[in-house]
Amino acid sequence: MSVQEAAVSLLQKVLFYVGIDWAAETHAVCVLDATGRIRAQFTIGHTAARFADLLARLARCWPVTRPRWPVGIERPDGRLVDVLLEAGYPVVPVKPERDQDVAGRRSVVRRQVRRR
Repeated sequence: MSVQEAAVSLLQKVLFYVGIDWAAETHAVCVLDATGRIRAQFTIGHTAARFADLLARLARCWPVTRPRWPVGIERPDGRLVDVLLEAGYPVVPVKPERDQDVAGRRSVVRRQVRRR
C-alpha cells in the first residue's frame, strides 16, 4: 500500500478532524466531526499548561478507547507538535494558504487594473 493509499484509507475512517491555526502566542483549535459540524472550538496559549489543557479537551471529544485522530497544523515542528506526537496524535503539517491567496488576489486585481 502506498503512502497516498494509506492516507486515503485513514481519512475514510476518520470521525473527527482537528485543525490548529498556529500563532506566536495563542493557537486557535477547531474539532469537526465527519459531517463538518464543529464539535469544539477554542484557543490555547503557547505554554506547557495550555498544551495539557488541549490534550484534555481533545480527549473529551471522543472516548479514550478510540484511536487518536490526525491533527492538521501549520508547522512540522515545535513544542506543541512534540506534545501532540508524544500523546499519540498523528500530526499532519498543513501549508498555510493565506499568503498565497493574498498574492493571488493581488495579481488578479493588477491584471484588471491594467486592462482598464
